[in-house]
Amino acid sequence: MSGLTLAQTESRPVNLGTIPEFTNQFLSAAKTDGGAIHMALAGNKFIDVKVIDNQTTEQEVRIYGEVQNAKTSIFYFYGDSRQIKGKVVVDNKEGYEITTNDANQVQITQVDVNKLICVSPGTTTPPGESGTRGNTTRDCPACIQQ
Repeated sequence: MSGLTLAQTESRPVNLGTIPEFTNQFLSAAKTDGGAIHMALAGNKFIDVKVIDNQTTEQEVRIYGEVQNAKTSIFYFYGDSRQIKGKVVVDNKEGYEITTNDANQVQITQVDVNKLICVSPGTTTPPGESGTRGNTTRDCPACIQQ
């Protein structure tokens, strides 16, 4: 998103609503294959998130998406009626954590993007094989291999 530039030092949480308010908008979009969810960030900035996978069960909500108008993005959150956790990475430059505060309000806070992703240089690829090796998503959920 071209208008999405924030200083890495900004870290005041932005309230995204109660747990049901936050999760229901994504669950509704996932059910109807609706448009993107307009989500607030710090500094009166916004991103539009499109749900690409809904792995919600009776016990846990688990949503994966992508930030619209970003070359690369990571968006996911998971949790239940007591707590939500998640991550947002935009173009490998901006990082945000989604958390729940003591008042059961979902918040998003800008954090150092290096806290959220790891870049793996990989290992030497044996002859006859292509691609890269290194950390797996099991080792680092938001891993970018190079």
